[in-house]
Amino acid sequence: MKKKERKEEILRLLKMKADELGRMPKKVEIDKDRRLPSYETYRQYVGTLPALVTAIGYKSRKDARCEEILEKIKEIGKNLGRMPTAAEIKKTCGMHSSKSVYRCFDSFRNLGKDLGLPPRKRLIYTDEELLKRLRLRAEELGKAPTMKEVEAAPSLPSISTYVSRFGSHGKALDRIGWKGKRRRRNKKQ
Repeated sequence: MKKKERKEEILRLLKMKADELGRMPKKVEIDKDRRLPSYETYRQYVGTLPALVTAIGYKSRKDARCEEILEKIKEIGKNLGRMPTAAEIKKTCGMHSSKSVYRCFDSFRNLGKDLGLPPRKRLIYTDEELLKRLRLRAEELGKAPTMKEVEAAPSLPSISTYVSRFGSHGKALDRIGWKGKRRRRNKKQ
């Protein structure tokens, strides 16, 4: 069998396996399946795993995840009538971090334009307003809110607003008279 025909045959087998799984098989799964040549054989014929994914017409997990995020952002934006915030996207898409969005799209502003969503109105808070909101949140919780609790609170701007305005989360808490947990590092002497 010629090299080109062999390559087409092993890619056909891999595509069958991918269709069976509903996703691209992992290296370990390729090596465990006796119907398939080893991953090393695929590597010799095609190259890297991303090249292999492309060769059989599949999307990488990252591309698939980005498309999923994009669809959810479109849906959220349509319901809100504007570009959603990073916090709204995180909450709706079930993400732990906005980094997933930033890995897919270079900027929120450009993403909103591409989707035809009007930008959200930027709220400009005075220092007093920021501190008042933070103080109210602390009183609701009965303790100084953590950074995660600030991010999760819809009544508060993002933690980055507090950090840029006051220097740190801790300094903002100091300004309202609450002390957060301070991490202490053990210093070896």
